[in-house]
Amino acid sequence: MVSSSPTMAPESLHRLLVPEQIAVGLDVDTRTDVLEALAALLPLPPAVRAEALKAVLRREEIQTTGIGQGIAIPHGKVEMGPPILAALGITKRPVVFGSVDGLPVRIFVLVVSRPDVTGPHVQALAGVSRLLGHRGFRESLLAAKDGGEVLSLIAGEPRS
Repeated sequence: MVSSSPTMAPESLHRLLVPEQIAVGLDVDTRTDVLEALAALLPLPPAVRAEALKAVLRREEIQTTGIGQGIAIPHGKVEMGPPILAALGITKRPVVFGSVDGLPVRIFVLVVSRPDVTGPHVQALAGVSRLLGHRGFRESLLAAKDGGEVLSLIAGEPRS
């Protein structure tokens, strides 16, 4: 069951995103470029956004968040006001991301939470992974024209 409370586990990606936190057609070439572009979409003060980016980059140094099938779910923890935030990006071209299957990535979902938000953070990552696990859904995302269309697709996707 998905809670509507912002402090509880918002497993559904549509509860974490607004169109302004979605970028379609990102013109980037590297892992760092992607992460910088996604961090820029987070509704955070610049200093906190910079710390969030550092946390995500540190996480990537430990192990890739490229989960395969053209998907990456970069994530990190940072002191911030909201318990959990997300941003979604779809790139123009595949980006080499060190994914577990060795394939480049076009669909990225950044998840950032406060250090004290463990359960909801893990549940959000699992929910994103489940949602993007459907090939037809990924293909629909890749064909989307803008953030509003992406959000409509996400909101209409059945959740398990």
